[in-house]
Amino acid sequence: MKNYIIIIFVNFVASQLLSSCNNYDEINCSICEKEIKQRFPTEVTSDPENYLLDCKTEYKTKVEFPRDKPVYAKMYFDSFLKSPKALSEKQLSQTLKTLNDSSSYIWGEIGTPHFDRHIFFYDKTGWCIGMTKLSFEGQTYSTPSLARMKWGMLNRNSLSDLLKILEETE
Repeated sequence: MKNYIIIIFVNFVASQLLSSCNNYDEINCSICEKEIKQRFPTEVTSDPENYLLDCKTEYKTKVEFPRDKPVYAKMYFDSFLKSPKALSEKQLSQTLKTLNDSSSYIWGEIGTPHFDRHIFFYDKTGWCIGMTKLSFEGQTYSTPSLARMKWGMLNRNSLSDLLKILEETE
């Protein structure tokens, strides 16, 4: 009986350490999503038929992700083994440049992705104004979304560039 309890305990600990989101990250996701919905209640999505018109509208009205200018961002990893990382100004700027560029995306999705990184964007008052979930397979989900993000699938070059940006240390 002792052996079964030890095996169950070891399995539980291993599953927590290797889970895709730790509890702190889940709490941040929930809080961030609520704050974003309070400030930006409408999401913008598009489809191939309306894409050009939707993008023209976004560019004319100067809508970008996130809707307000972020002052800082934190990236959370898919494991308890790594602490959250504050992005440098350079990383923040380059990340937003990639996420806001319509040529970074292709039409498509990968099904049910495993998100390897979660990035939370904050304004000067500390409110969460944007969130991006990133899969190493290229799928992103950004909130609040933009039409130019298509369905969130990054092309290979943009994914590679974004991962290099995020892994830089200064």
